[in-house]
Amino acid sequence: RLAECDASRPPDTAALLTPELWLLFLQATVKQSMEKIDRIRRIVGTLLQNVVCSDRIPGDLPHKALLRSIIERCMDEQKIDWSAPGRTFPLLVPALLPLPEFVSPVVEGLVLSVGGLSMHVVRAASSSFIGTLKEWQKSGVDADASALAVTIQTLIDVFRRHAQEDRVIMPLLGTFDQLLTHQLLPLEPALQLMNCIRDECNNAPKKDVSKFLSIITVVCGLLSLPAEIDPARPLRTACLQFLLVLLGNRFPKVRARTGQQLYTALLTFGENFGDVDDDSMDEVLETLLNGHWDGTDAVAVRSKRDSLYPLLRLAKPTTKPTVAAKPKPRTAVEEESYASLVKDAGY
Repeated sequence: RLAECDASRPPDTAALLTPELWLLFLQATVKQSMEKIDRIRRIVGTLLQNVVCSDRIPGDLPHKALLRSIIERCMDEQKIDWSAPGRTFPLLVPALLPLPEFVSPVVEGLVLSVGGLSMHVVRAASSSFIGTLKEWQKSGVDADASALAVTIQTLIDVFRRHAQEDRVIMPLLGTFDQLLTHQLLPLEPALQLMNCIRDECNNAPKKDVSKFLSIITVVCGLLSLPAEIDPARPLRTACLQFLLVLLGNRFPKVRARTGQQLYTALLTFGENFGDVDDDSMDEVLETLLNGHWDGTDAVAVRSKRDSLYPLLRLAKPTTKPTVAAKPKPRTAVEEESYASLVKDAGY
């Protein structure tokens, strides 16, 4: 195609881009427009505005007219400040999140802002994201219910796709915490989330205390799902088993946070534990409150932890017996070196 262009003028590079490539470009741009850094949002937002409002995009590009109408309508009102999260997120999130072609890039970019550390970004991103999901939940329209289910499943897929990538997983845990706070997570995705968390912990470095602390908050939040949603209690059982294991973690800070948040969860969502009699629940709460979970005596701590299994009607997990590794026979060089060491020590 380039060879056919008139050498006296630059080639029409836009003509070289197929609708599929244009869509990939817009998806990447939309993802970056949800970025948590203001400067990047300003650059990418301006690029998106210039591209969408030009005549070089193919007419059959999905949702081209919608994208152009969104931006042009806002440009009529006032100049768009893409670096302002209070302007960018309310503009793009409700419009693009329902579109199948853009739900994945929107969610992947938005997670980093919703679960980030800059509060002015967190507030704007959370308000737009959670507000949109709550409107879908309340509307009763099938299309909205479907969009809500797709969005939540996309979050689960992001967790699986970015497992062990703390840059994504840590803010994603904060996003799920907000979904649980607003009761936006159904049972099936909640079970999938619990499986993802278990796999994340099994493969994570054992010294990654900060990740464990964030995970504890989310797992305790999963206990908030009403009993009628989880009648067979697979989710509740999985959460409690997981938390009791963390009560025996080798790090005192992890044990203490688990005991504190599990106590709060049982106290707050006690109506979800109707199968546990009042006396047993009182004993569980007393043990959690006065357990001194950050103590240095690991044997005593785990003994208190083990007493909670029957009270909560849980089966204690069985541990595989550890087999002592056979010592490797010393080589001749090692034997000679050891003998020399003993001789030098005067024995």
